[in-house]
Formats: sequence, C-alpha cells, structure tokens
Amino acid sequence: MSQRKYARRDIGTFDLYTRKNYEKFQDFNEPLLLDHNENWLIDAEWQRELLKKVLESLDIRRYPAPYSLELTRTLSNFLHVKEEKILVGNGLDDVIDILTRTFIEKGDEVITHVPTFGHYKTTTMLAGGKFVPVLLKESFDLDVEEMLAAVDEKTKLIFLCSPNNPTGNQFKKSDVEALLQESGKIVVVDEAYVDFAKDTVLDLIKKYQNLIVLRSFSKSFGFAGLRLGFSVANEEFTAYMKKIQHPYSVGIFSQAAVEEFLKHWDYVENAVARSNEEREKLYSELSEINGVKPYPSDANFLLTRFETIDKNIANERFVKQGIFVKDLQKQPLCENCLRISVGTPSMNRRLIATLRLIIKD
Repeated sequence: MSQRKYARRDIGTFDLYTRKNYEKFQDFNEPLLLDHNENWLIDAEWQRELLKKVLESLDIRRYPAPYSLELTRTLSNFLHVKEEKILVGNGLDDVIDILTRTFIEKGDEVITHVPTFGHYKTTTMLAGGKFVPVLLKESFDLDVEEMLAAVDEKTKLIFLCSPNNPTGNQFKKSDVEALLQESGKIVVVDEAYVDFAKDTVLDLIKKYQNLIVLRSFSKSFGFAGLRLGFSVANEEFTAYMKKIQHPYSVGIFSQAAVEEFLKHWDYVENAVARSNEEREKLYSELSEINGVKPYPSDANFLLTRFETIDKNIANERFVKQGIFVKDLQKQPLCENCLRISVGTPSMNRRLIATLRLIIKD
C-alpha cells in the first residue's frame, strides 16, 4: 500500500541528491576524486594531528554552547566583524536553508543567475517560494539589467554565487553593488570559494543593510567532512535567522576544530596559494590539448568544454581509469562541459596524462 497520502503534496517535485559514480569509488585503490572541489593541498596527516589535539581537549558528553557562541566570537575577531552579525551553521547548505526559511513564505520569489549552485532552488521550493532563474551572459558575467527586470513586488531574495559554481569566475563588485542599490531586495552573496579569489564583498556589509555574505570551511580549509559554514549580515537579519536555527545544530568537535585551525591561518593561506598555482598550471596544460577548452577560474576548479569529443565519452573513460569529475549536463551554458577540481601536482599530472590518451583515442 502506498504511503504517499501522508507526505506533503509537492514531495514528488523534489529529486533525491546523488553523487554520480559514488558507488564506483571503492573499485579503485587510489581513486582520483576531482568532482566535489575538496582542497587536496591541505595535508591530511597535518590535519589529523591537529584534530587529535582538539579531541583530547574536549568532553563530548557536553552540549556545545547555544548558537556556536565561542566559535562566533573567534570568527568575529578573525574577520573584524561584530559577533551579532554572524550565524554559524552545520555546513553552508544548512545556513542557506535557515536563511531561506527565515525570509521566504509561500508565493515569494527568489531570483538567481544560472548556471549556479542548485541548493538555492531546492531551498526556495521547500519554503514554498518561486524560483526565478536569469541566464548569465555568454561571458559568464551577471546580466544585471535582466536580473533587475525580473524584480517585482513578490521578490524577496537575490542569490549570487561569487566565485560562481560551476563557471569559476568571480562577479564584478560593481555589478553586485548595482543589484544592492537598485533592487531594493536582500542580496545574498555566496563566497564559499572566495579564499581562492582576489576580492570579497564582505567589506560592503557596513555600507548595505540588504547584503548577506555566506562563507564555508569546506573548500579552502579542507573541512568538507566536518560541515561548517556561516553567514554575515546586519544584526537584525542575523537575530531573525537564529530564531529559525536549532541552537545546538553544530557539534562541539567541529566548532573546536575550526577554532584551532584559525590559529594556523598561515598554513591555510599557503595551501590556497599552492592550489592557485596548480590551477594556473592545469589551465595551461588543458589549453594545450586539442579540442579541450578550460575557462579562467577564481576558484579551485576549472569548467572545461570538450569541443571534439562528447563529454559523456570523456567522463566514461575517466571513470574507467578511476578519475571522477563533475558532469554538468543539466546546467545551461555548460553544453559538453565537465567541472574538474584542482588537485595536488601528482593528481593533476595523472589527470592530464589520462586526458591526452582519451583525446588521442
């Protein structure tokens, strides 16, 4: 007997998230995981030693401080931002969900550019809102005029991902300011990859009350498995969001780990610099392969178009060699494209050697 009648009526419109080829990872002794933009330039053993130190200092029988109070204060000092402006969540997905549930009611509209991170659409629909996509320009720049034209009385939020996933480019600060000034709506700038880029809009928080900036520890810090992200906004917005958030949503270990790693920001900065060096080397090497077109990036991945071979064939051949990259078949402007994360020098060499054979065949 179907249990469908017990679920919410729109549940059939949502897709279950799947990580393509995930079940095949275990088929290889050393799978090359370049599909989720993890930071492989952070040394795992160095990380483990710090995490052991953190674990030994904790009594995990205790609940963490409500709303991640200690970590919030640490971030306040690190970013030079008032702690009342910061909300820490269980991964950036959690923060986006809290944010959307705070501001979106049934019938409200959320505008974002496409292609971009799919979670904005999911959380909008879960909150009963309407998702309004606006296509990026062919250059992958924001089409500010079209985004402003989409704004109406039902618009509540405008999401921007900068640097953008999956195109990799950081949007012009002047374009972000234009939307802040002219839309009259809340503009959310997701800066999950900002440590790999040259600029940030965090400094605009003091100037614009309608700006919310999102950050993640999954990328530059190599903390994808610990699930930690945060937002910075005006004090009133942050207070509203905390009313939606569960007070103990972030575990005591994850919080303490980030606090410890922030003491070693110089190491993280160095790892980011090395990742950027590898990104530029990888871009150059991909560009030299006939029929392969990588796009410039401000993140730790490269959107790559295949011009002489179908990307499905390329992806299948990568998988046979234990190399996993991101298929972008559902994303507009990304026809015949794969997204390739930046790895260590040896990982990147293996990728390039395999790709040369794929193209040659």
